[in-house]
Amino acid sequence: MKKGALTLKIFFAVLLNDVWNSLAQILMKKGVVYTNVNFLDLQSALEFVTRNAPSLYLWVGILVYASNFFIWMIILSKIDLSLAMPLGSIGYIITPVMAAVFLGESLSPLRWLAIALIIAGICVLARSKHTVPSDAPLP
Repeated sequence: MKKGALTLKIFFAVLLNDVWNSLAQILMKKGVVYTNVNFLDLQSALEFVTRNAPSLYLWVGILVYASNFFIWMIILSKIDLSLAMPLGSIGYIITPVMAAVFLGESLSPLRWLAIALIIAGICVLARSKHTVPSDAPLP
């Protein structure tokens, strides 16, 4: 198998990465206290940090998000970035669905259409062939 080829194992690693990232986003969203803070000055930024610092959901979300970094590094060591990043758009499907389920957010028909287009794009991408330029150095 050539480096950069998409295997089922790598696909599932990308899927795990996207689910883990979506979970982190849900936890952080659930943990953020709503404020009228705008980030145009230091005082507002400090108020935002101090009001949100005690949130357990926020801290767990940050830890999940940070741990996801290592999954992503493993993925990048196995496949090309030009394949990994678009495959990572699976998160654009998972996150809204999780937000609807866990946060009670609504998904309009237009958002569902966008999700369907993302799925179509991922399917096309997954079927693409890995090519090596003719001027690429030999391993």
